[in-house]
Amino acid sequence: MEYKTYLENKYFSKSSIKSYQITVNRFNVWVKKQNLTISELTYNDVMAYINHLKSKRNKQRTIQLEIGKLKHYINYQKLEGNITTISITQLKIQGVKRQSLYDILKTEELEYIYQSYPSENHNLQEIPLTAIEKRNRIIIGLLIYQGVNTTDLANLRIEHIHLSRGTIEIPATIKSNTRTLKLEPHQAIELQHYILVEREQILKGANKSTEQLIFSLGTGNKIYNLLFKLMQQLKKQHSEIKSAKQIRASVITNWLKVYNLRETQYRAGHRFVSSTESYKINDIESLQNDILQFSPSI
Repeated sequence: MEYKTYLENKYFSKSSIKSYQITVNRFNVWVKKQNLTISELTYNDVMAYINHLKSKRNKQRTIQLEIGKLKHYINYQKLEGNITTISITQLKIQGVKRQSLYDILKTEELEYIYQSYPSENHNLQEIPLTAIEKRNRIIIGLLIYQGVNTTDLANLRIEHIHLSRGTIEIPATIKSNTRTLKLEPHQAIELQHYILVEREQILKGANKSTEQLIFSLGTGNKIYNLLFKLMQQLKKQHSEIKSAKQIRASVITNWLKVYNLRETQYRAGHRFVSSTESYKINDIESLQNDILQFSPSI
């Protein structure tokens, strides 16, 4: 089995596979210069390579990523029977800051946040929502069911909503890929009414013209202040809410429990599978230390 096939079986994207192969090629060049072979590698050899990377003034984060990639390569070589002695299970790179852990909200908690907007005591059948509340409810639904971020929300246009198919197309950005996701049935109904009625009301009230699906009452096209105010409102209702990023992290973490890595990567719009993998840490409640001790297991 080729190394590329090994990575494909691990659901790595094409771009990630290319990146991993570049790292391996760089490592193999160093191995050859040291007059070593893969079958002869020892733990001390890997440590020597780390020192080599340090001598090149690579940052700790860069070294961490390099060793993380080499973990897969060494594991592949062991599966192929080319390595029998090397073990870097205990290898640790100190001093690398990890991404902050989020207080992950369960799917049921997220849905309750959506269902209880604008307030727990609000009877939707007796008290109709205002146009702004309808817009905000659309936003909350997109955060919770499609895991969008602020940039995604700002980029959405009416043309990205496909009500006949019950889907939404989330356009690509510099940092993310495009993806087409299913809408919940109640989302499709609310979106249809919003586009035909409430959105037009808000446009008229704001005296503006835009193709944006979500927009503020201000003169500009940015929605950061809009989302900030909405999050402040939600925090008052639900003390467990910290930020929109926390909601997205919760959605992606919950997806990982249902879908495989590649499917979750697509849904999240991640360009690199490593970005999706990083959300696995959110599901490990025991990890509370602010310093990552990187320990790849073989």
